[in-house]
Amino acid sequence: MTVIRIGFIGVGHRGSGQAAHVDRHFSARARTVALADIDPENLKNAARRLTNSAPETYTDWRQLLTRDDVDAVC
Repeated sequence: MTVIRIGFIGVGHRGSGQAAHVDRHFSARARTVALADIDPENLKNAARRLTNSAPETYTDWRQLLTRDDVDAVC
């Protein structure tokens, strides 16, 4: 089965919840590989919620979009 590699832009309360949901319930089919938010505290908190992924974090969303290993962006 192909694993979809996802990047999340905006990981405040709602975005970090969505990333955590994907991490918990779809870890066999999807992997969070990158997080982007202008607030470094949001990035730290969102990354801490992910137990099945170890994503790179960015304070500039454009850096996330330059990655060639991201299949989908939320």
